[in-house]
Amino acid sequence: MLVLALALLAASAIPAAAQSPLATFGLKGGLTISTASVELPEVEQQFGFVIDPDIRYGMLGGAFFGGPITGRIGWQGEFLVLQKGLKFDFFGVEEDIKLTYIEIPALVQWSGPASGRIVPHVSAGPSFGFRVSEVQKEEGEDLNQPDQTDTFDFGLAFGGGVSFDKLVIDARFTVGLVNIAKPDQLGPNAEAHNRSFALTVGWKFR
Repeated sequence: MLVLALALLAASAIPAAAQSPLATFGLKGGLTISTASVELPEVEQQFGFVIDPDIRYGMLGGAFFGGPITGRIGWQGEFLVLQKGLKFDFFGVEEDIKLTYIEIPALVQWSGPASGRIVPHVSAGPSFGFRVSEVQKEEGEDLNQPDQTDTFDFGLAFGGGVSFDKLVIDARFTVGLVNIAKPDQLGPNAEAHNRSFALTVGWKFR
């Protein structure tokens, strides 16, 4: 519910650029499938255990806006609230870490030739993430522990989709390039990078 509420709030954050007669803007929502690449040498040395992260499912929602640059090339910015994180088994105990981010992708988008009313597109660009919450669970029970991840993330987003009139369907990978592991919690040599896939459906109001 938090994601849905913040996603609706995101609609009011569309910048002035989206008011241009040439710009498009709309709302989108969908599913995230996330995990992380994790290396925790100190934990591995202490417990003799190597973490093998599993995926976790989440939600996303927010606003998108954009406009043309030249020819078939345009730009698209987004203001999203989304869930990332990972699950893993720790000596038979299920651990679940849910990370909620405000994420701002800044994309260059190429639109292909139309096939009837369907227009394909591909996009890529940097994505800036700001963590707003971290929830740690063990066997479904909340853990009262300090946050183990930093609040800032930066990554590369790339994907594609199709537009059908005002309906937009997108699939996108985002690869985290910043180490989000807190060294004071996970060890000075800890490494963790977000990995996520998102499938979204959007509606353009212009």
